[in-house]
Amino acid sequence: MKKLITSVLFILVVLPCMTQTSAKNDEYKFDADYFLMRNDFDKALGIYLHVLGSEPENADIMYRIGICYLNSENEKGKAIKFLQDASNNVSTKYNTNSFKEYHAPVEVFFLLGSAYRVNDQLDEAIASYEKYKEYLDPKDRYNREATDQYIQNCQYAKELIMKPQNVTFTNIGNVINTSQANFNPVISGDGKILAFTVPGKQGYDIFISTFNDSAWTMPKNISPALGAGKYMKTSSLSHDGNTLLLAMEDPENSDLYLSHFKKGRWSKVVPLPKEINSKWNETNGSFSSDGKILYFTSNRKGGEGDLDIFRSVQQGETWSAPQNLGSDVNTPYNEETPFVSVDNNILYFSSEGHQGMGGFDIYRYDLANPGSGVVNVGYPVNTTDNNLFYVPFGDGSTAYYAFRGPDSYGGRDIYKVTLIQDEVVEEAVAAIAEPDTTATEPVSTAAPESPAVDEEPGSPEPVTMAPPAAETATVVPLVAEAATVVPLAAETETVVPPEAETATVVPLAAETETVVPPAAEIETIDPPETETAIIVPPAGEAPEQKPSEDAVAAMTAAEVPEPEEMTGRARSYTIQFMALRKPVDLQYFKGLSDISLTLDRDEWYRYTWITTTDSVQADNIKKDLVSKGFADAFIRRKSIIPRFTIQVMAVPGPVTDLHAFANLPEISVRRDKDTFCRYTTGWFESKDDARNALAQIRSMGYTEAFVRKVKTLQ
Repeated sequence: MKKLITSVLFILVVLPCMTQTSAKNDEYKFDADYFLMRNDFDKALGIYLHVLGSEPENADIMYRIGICYLNSENEKGKAIKFLQDASNNVSTKYNTNSFKEYHAPVEVFFLLGSAYRVNDQLDEAIASYEKYKEYLDPKDRYNREATDQYIQNCQYAKELIMKPQNVTFTNIGNVINTSQANFNPVISGDGKILAFTVPGKQGYDIFISTFNDSAWTMPKNISPALGAGKYMKTSSLSHDGNTLLLAMEDPENSDLYLSHFKKGRWSKVVPLPKEINSKWNETNGSFSSDGKILYFTSNRKGGEGDLDIFRSVQQGETWSAPQNLGSDVNTPYNEETPFVSVDNNILYFSSEGHQGMGGFDIYRYDLANPGSGVVNVGYPVNTTDNNLFYVPFGDGSTAYYAFRGPDSYGGRDIYKVTLIQDEVVEEAVAAIAEPDTTATEPVSTAAPESPAVDEEPGSPEPVTMAPPAAETATVVPLVAEAATVVPLAAETETVVPPEAETATVVPLAAETETVVPPAAEIETIDPPETETAIIVPPAGEAPEQKPSEDAVAAMTAAEVPEPEEMTGRARSYTIQFMALRKPVDLQYFKGLSDISLTLDRDEWYRYTWITTTDSVQADNIKKDLVSKGFADAFIRRKSIIPRFTIQVMAVPGPVTDLHAFANLPEISVRRDKDTFCRYTTGWFESKDDARNALAQIRSMGYTEAFVRKVKTLQ
């Protein structure tokens, strides 16, 4: 959306003129504006913050600080406060050429809407976009339509978030990923060569790694061999891994370049011929698996609007005249980062113009069936931020993708994405492509802000999260942060809970893995057609209807402890190892899997592990937990053997707060081996009891709830 971005970035077009007043601050502002013009947001931010210290009421500086935060790797949320404050002092006569300007431009409302959007405050985003429209000239059709689209994106985002796709994201490990941003990953057809880009001291550096036996080798910086410019980045790697396509990032004239691997080294880059590179911008490109077709993006004439996707076919030593893919794919706004599947049938690309969640969303288009329309790949691959550079691998069920996730080592990390079509064939899907380049790579499962950095290669379990991804910083926000913020252990309360329970903080010893009995397995009784759909009202919108007293009694009877001598009924056991007032994420417990987290009516979050009918086995499991460092673990007795429960929801991703289910008598969530979190309520001895309670649950608004059979350890 070049025109809209241009109107937002007008401060970068003409550098303000220096005046004689406040000379020192004027110098600072001049320097900061220069860095902002060069998209060096970190340097600009530091200077603007310094200026704000002596000019605390300067809305123009607040506005520019908001731009910088909005384009940061990890601090987008901070943009909201500065843009909010700036929006309180807006002037329609804003003068971009004066250092004396203390007002903010009306564009602050658009940026504030974007800040709300990328932080998933969608209603606030819509309101801010609507406020921005009030200032637009009725004849300004382009910007009005662009803003309307962002409003529609916020509304569409609400729908997609409620219908997440079954996706896993596996961090490919700290041999590749570091505390720096790692982005634009491209991989060879056999999965053995990986190239990617890292910010360097003077621009970008290009790294190459190979997959040997069971692990990635230490990446090698090949930028000196390429003789590349400061801002050249990876764009595509040929199927055989011997040709690297690179893009020179230049606002005035971006072009595409090639390097070939010959005699054990990469050659110096050469520009693509004039059929491809033009006086316009060519920003990204990729080859078909046979290397004979190039898909690339350009804003040259003859397109649908801004950047469009073009196609050119190799003809001997030359390339055919580029052909625009047409209005099925291209829109009046920007399309970017095209990649084609190995069979050349499916095109994956990013676009601002099709119906999406944020700025850029990722789409797929069936090249073998023209006119079929584009398909949004859905949430959580797409987020409310800009999502770019999604690189399909193999048959397209996996891809490589860079974003900042909960287990990232710093900024953006490279992840392997797996699309799970069916839980039954989960393992088969993971084995589609050879070699399995993540089978032995280190994966951090630490809580956010506490990434592991010294892990040895092992057998990682995929981590499911709601990520975002992005390519390069622009004023329209890019990399979204993880949707779930996990409290640090130090934030948890350690007061003694009721029922003689002892609240326990997570000890370091919990990271030690110990072989333990498998967690309880679950099989489905009368399942719905799909389990990936969210079937519960969103947080804050739970139905007001409460369950009947009989339903409450039926669902909670199993939780009332009874002395063994007072009942002759069979009983079961579960081991509780923690109770907290403030929850921590299930991913926090490295050495345990299939943990159950329950929010009871007393507002305590209780963490339990394993359900068994054998008291001796329960005691052994408790001892195992104690050996892991959970010294206060204890056995909880249930007066029944739970055989059935009611599932109300299943979503991929970590969970901490269960208050969305406040209308239920109690709610449990467990994270299973497929990384899905399943929310259930109630424990029942018989299927009839469960089905009687199911009718009550469905009447409360959980219309797709169903009964699940629970197998406990015998």
